[in-house]
Amino acid sequence: GMSEGVMDRKNINASIEACYHYLREVKNLPDEKILAKGLCFGAAATAWLGRKYPHINLMLDQSPANFRDLVPRAVNVLADHLFPKEKKPESLQDHFYSCIANLLRDNCVIQGIAVAIFKGYNVAEDLSYNEGHKLLHIAIPHTRDKEMMGGDELIPEHHPALLFNAAKELKEKELYLTINPAGHHGERWWNDHNWAYKIEGPTCYDDIKKFLQEADLKRAIFT
Repeated sequence: GMSEGVMDRKNINASIEACYHYLREVKNLPDEKILAKGLCFGAAATAWLGRKYPHINLMLDQSPANFRDLVPRAVNVLADHLFPKEKKPESLQDHFYSCIANLLRDNCVIQGIAVAIFKGYNVAEDLSYNEGHKLLHIAIPHTRDKEMMGGDELIPEHHPALLFNAAKELKEKELYLTINPAGHHGERWWNDHNWAYKIEGPTCYDDIKKFLQEADLKRAIFT
């Protein structure tokens, strides 16, 4: 928040590239030992970096494949958070939030502005140029006792497949997929729900630890 300049695509890219140059030139790490990790929108700049420096490794955490599909959905999710569509307003405050939500919901002007801001990023396309190890982490709904729990309410359902198909084009390095059952969007990758819902099998933490080990990307932070 103390950075100078406009929060646009150029400066966001410059920020993540500065981190890359620090690791490459100050810490003397080869590209094959560098892992760039991004959550949600952060994955856009991460994938961009992975395209520019194709031998680094990538971890995309609950990432959209593009913003053309994401923005309209995100605006509607925000509107539902402000005031659910099916709820009837009762108080004056309810009517106020309901009006704002209805103004946002399916608003072509607002969606058009947002798309114009983010259109420069195409995560799936950038991902297809990267030749390093890659991990895609997604949250999915889990059904238990006939009740649907969790699931990524922001990322369109078909986007993980778009990312997976783009990532598997270059097969020189490994491609990993980890799933957080019953996790919501933005859930920390180590906050796995397997233990809570007694789901058998390895946790996200176990799977991602395996990815770091097999890709030989583990290194002590405090040395």
